[in-house]
Amino acid sequence: MWVAPNHRRAGTGRLLVKAIESWARLCAAHTLRLMVTNNNLAAISFYERLGFTKNDRTEPYPNDPNLIEYEMSKLLL
Repeated sequence: MWVAPNHRRAGTGRLLVKAIESWARLCAAHTLRLMVTNNNLAAISFYERLGFTKNDRTEPYPNDPNLIEYEMSKLLL
């Protein structure tokens, strides 16, 4: 997910994630997963505030092998 800088901190990202959560529940999904680069601390913090946690899965970022992507997940209750 990407939100244009001039729309950040206005609730747009939160609305997008909540819409995805609603759709996932309708599809009977139990877990949401996403990948975020290790240098994107703002995104990591944002997802943590929404209930996502980092798990043990990592992989090189395809666009820059010097970066690592963390998988984050959230259980849907």
